[in-house]
Amino acid sequence: MRKEIVKKYVDKYSLGVTDIENSLIQYNSFFKNMGFNETIEELIEKRLEDKVFVRIMDIGCGNGGFLADLKKKFDEQIHTIGVDLLAPEKHPDQSVLGDAFETAFPKEIDFVFSFRTLHEIGEPEKIVEKIQNSLAVGGKAFLSFRTLDLYSGGKGIAEIQAKEVKQLQQMVRQRKLKGFSVNGFEVSVKDEKGKNQTAGVNLFLEK
Repeated sequence: MRKEIVKKYVDKYSLGVTDIENSLIQYNSFFKNMGFNETIEELIEKRLEDKVFVRIMDIGCGNGGFLADLKKKFDEQIHTIGVDLLAPEKHPDQSVLGDAFETAFPKEIDFVFSFRTLHEIGEPEKIVEKIQNSLAVGGKAFLSFRTLDLYSGGKGIAEIQAKEVKQLQQMVRQRKLKGFSVNGFEVSVKDEKGKNQTAGVNLFLEK
């Protein structure tokens, strides 16, 4: 099953017709929409007050633009890690290529970002636990899951269907998963009948 899912998205992105451009400007916009007033740069600068070297991972890094923008600003103070099915055009310091479930994540990561791809990975409990295990002490992860596509009749999106939505809702409402804390919130929209539907779930992890 995983091989079929991976092949579907490799074929999709190999065509080169899908927007996979990522940038620091875009990510700061996503970050603000999550409710944070500071920028990602300010977040990293605070971490650098306590550490001389910060490791940053982007899951679903696309062309690697976000990590490249950060590298221009922080240079050798940061180590950038891009996770994706295809090699990014703008090369991070380290690439992790392949299925996010099958490939090993580096450890001791200070910040993990994933804003645009988790609905295509699916199995949210497994991927959230894997991300938590990759964090350094004091490390943080900022994760956004799309859970609904109103244009397709409101029946989930990509690999996120009813079962996965319930898993994400449970994480947010119970504020935990398998012994570690999970913070976050649901994003609701009204469907054509005026009923509230969960369109996305934002999660925040800290070790």
